[in-house]
This record gives sequence, C-alpha cells and structure tokens, in this order.
Amino acid sequence: GQARRYDIAIGPGLLDRLGETAAGVLRPGCRVLVATDANVAPFYLERACRSLEAAGFSVHRSVLPPGEHTKNVEYLYLLWTQAQDAGL
Repeated sequence: GQARRYDIAIGPGLLDRLGETAAGVLRPGCRVLVATDANVAPFYLERACRSLEAAGFSVHRSVLPPGEHTKNVEYLYLLWTQAQDAGL
C-alpha cells in the first residue's frame, strides 16, 4: 500500500477547539460519529462532543470496549452500522 501523511496536533485547549477545527473541513451542520473506547470516554468524550455540537454538528457517539481486540473488521462493521443508522 501507499503511505499517507496526515497532521497530528498536540497542545493545550485543542479538544475544546475540535468543533472549530472540524468546521474548517466538514460541511456545516453535518452529522459526525465520535468513536472512542470505554477507558478514554469518561475523560474526553463529552468535552469533544460539546465542542462539535457548539460548532453546529449533529454528534453521534460510539463507545467500544477497551483494548487491541476491538481493532478488527468486526468492530469496523459495528461502527459502519452505527454510522449508517445515524444517517451518516
């Protein structure tokens, strides 16, 4: 396969500006699915979703079990199904 490049941003306050950042690349008011795991969700999920909602996005959430075992086709299908059910 061909390597792909993408930016990674690390810094204070970035999560609170997630909606603003997403608004620069996504259609205003579109639906988004935020996927995370059960270990991360209690710390960051609602904060991320609030930022996206404040920017006008319709936010759907998916919390997967923690661990490497969720990084497979079965969980990809689950996320795909959730996205489809949410009208994404």
